[in-house]
Amino acid sequence: MRFVWTVAWRLLRDGRFQTALILGGVTVGVAVVVYITAIINGLQANIIDRTLSAQAHVVLRPAERVNQRAWESTDGVVALADVRKRTQREATVADAPAVLATVRAVPGVAAAAALAVGPGVAQQGGVSMTMAS
Repeated sequence: MRFVWTVAWRLLRDGRFQTALILGGVTVGVAVVVYITAIINGLQANIIDRTLSAQAHVVLRPAERVNQRAWESTDGVVALADVRKRTQREATVADAPAVLATVRAVPGVAAAAALAVGPGVAQQGGVSMTMAS
C-alpha cells in the first residue's frame, strides 16, 4: 500500500498544473451539483407551498338528499319501484355564516372561507361575460 501512495504523491508533485486542473474541476463539479440540488429542493418546496396553500384541505358541503321508496317490502313481498337520483337542486349550506364561525372556532384551523361555485355573469364597463365553474 505504501508503494501506491508513493507513486500517487510523485505524480501529483511532478504534474502540478495538471493536479491543480483536476482539483479545480472536481471542486467546480461538486459545487454545481450542490447548487442545482439546492435550487431543485427550493423549487419543490415553493411549488408544494403554493399548491397546498391555495386549495382547501377540508370541504364542507350540504348533505346530499337521496330518494327512498315510499313503501318498503315486508314478508317476502317484492316492491317494484324505480328510484332515481333527484334532479339538480340548489346545493346550499343552511346558515353559512354560523357554520363558518363554528369552523373558525375549531382549534388548529388556520383559515376558513366561504366559496360560491356555479355559473355567473361578470359585468364591467358595459361588457358582460358569462363564466361557469
